[in-house]
Amino acid sequence: MKISILATKEVMTSSLTGPLDVFSSAGNFWNRIKQQEPTPLFEVEIVAASAAPIQCFNWVTIQPHRAIESVAQTDLVYIPSLALPLNGLKPQSPAVLNWLRQMYQQGATLAGSCTGVFLLAEAGLLENREAITHWAYQDTFQARYPLTLLEQEKVVIEQDRIICSAGGTSWHDLVLYIIEKFHGKEVALQCAKTFMLQWHQDGQLPFSAFQLQKGHGDAAILAAQNWIEEHFIESDLITRCAEHIGMPLRTFKRRFKNATGYSPINYIQYTRIEQAKRALEMGNQTIEEISFSVGYDDSSFFRRLFKRHTGLPPNDYRRRFLHITPKSEEEPERQAS
Repeated sequence: MKISILATKEVMTSSLTGPLDVFSSAGNFWNRIKQQEPTPLFEVEIVAASAAPIQCFNWVTIQPHRAIESVAQTDLVYIPSLALPLNGLKPQSPAVLNWLRQMYQQGATLAGSCTGVFLLAEAGLLENREAITHWAYQDTFQARYPLTLLEQEKVVIEQDRIICSAGGTSWHDLVLYIIEKFHGKEVALQCAKTFMLQWHQDGQLPFSAFQLQKGHGDAAILAAQNWIEEHFIESDLITRCAEHIGMPLRTFKRRFKNATGYSPINYIQYTRIEQAKRALEMGNQTIEEISFSVGYDDSSFFRRLFKRHTGLPPNDYRRRFLHITPKSEEEPERQAS
């Protein structure tokens, strides 16, 4: 089976070289570990708009094996993550977009990792199809490609021979999904064990952070956002905030939603949950103490709200992010009531 990894000048180097290593190892490294004859399962190559070296993100240079114009057929095109500005994709080579469409029309499977999914959308291949991308780019993606059915919580999605994965190192999940799809679970497990790869079973929601959306140009609403962030633990915030900026309540709610994309109550909830996440990651408070400290007297309601926003109950979130490194495991155990 032939895999063509598409390289562009915006590519995140590890999201290209990592899949290259894992695909190339399938049927190879595990067999060597088990003292069996290597039987490589994929023919993997790096392709690009031209055969000239490409300077990737962080100034790493990649030498493509060949130009896309010489690739008349492939079984799978893999698009790595791209280092994009938060406002989205820069203009792309028409030749690259046409080649993607051509490969798809000829029966190839297309796979995009993280922000590499933007290229699939730019080629018009995601209209009326499900997709996913990095959590920080979801608003930009949805605004630019409104006909795409953007999923927010899953890690990998496949529809009509197009596979997308979520942000960052979810390329691990995408690569394992592809290996299992074409060569079965046993080979995927062998690769996972060889490279110590793990599935992001909780999705990307626990990793996401609230985006404040302060570049809207509405000075009154910006003042309201700043006021909420200073008083978020208090009560009756919406009415008091509207009074603080001297705006009728109905007008305030409408303008706030138009400017930030969030209703005032949702903005308050996101602000409180972000503070709670920080407390769970770094502090030693109980869940009840954290609930009260962010403005919720009812800890049961807080637990339900926290899970709705992060995909995990507070205690599970704490276990997931309390020990990121071996050094952090040396710290005293936190309370987890």
